[in-house]
Amino acid sequence: IKLRAQLDFTASTESAGLLANVISQNLVFDIKQDDQDIVIDRGSNDGVTVGAGVIDENGVIIGKIAEVRPTLSRVCLTTSRSCQLPATIQNDTRTIGLTEGDKGLTIKMTYIPQSEVINPGDTVITSGLGGEIPRGLLIGEVSQVNKLNNDIWQNVNIEPLFNRNSLTIVNVL
Repeated sequence: IKLRAQLDFTASTESAGLLANVISQNLVFDIKQDDQDIVIDRGSNDGVTVGAGVIDENGVIIGKIAEVRPTLSRVCLTTSRSCQLPATIQNDTRTIGLTEGDKGLTIKMTYIPQSEVINPGDTVITSGLGGEIPRGLLIGEVSQVNKLNNDIWQNVNIEPLFNRNSLTIVNVL
């Protein structure tokens, strides 16, 4: 079912990607224990490069390639502290910022000016700025806005729209 969904998504978006199997959610690579990373069965022999985006069968960005070996690659998930993505909140002003994982469970976007109006439920997508990841890939939904009156900045918590435990087949962009 997941393979069919990946193929259907790829065909509908004319996205040229590389399908890969998730082969481990454990420490195959030498990484920090609190990082949320997975390992896929594609590597430099297949043309995978560091920084490439990785999506699930629904087109939701789940992370980016953090390390590449000849036949394997490590994907840092968007919920990992080491995974930062340029993002846009789909509000009236199209607020731009940088997301990073928060405690392996959610995603946080920080340094948002207090003047920006953001609401729970706003959609967050990739901005396409500063990298190989295209604009418009779904990251998640704003679940909480953290705004203090005496602070210069506000930040938001973003609920990712994928389940780490159900990842079996992904698409490397």
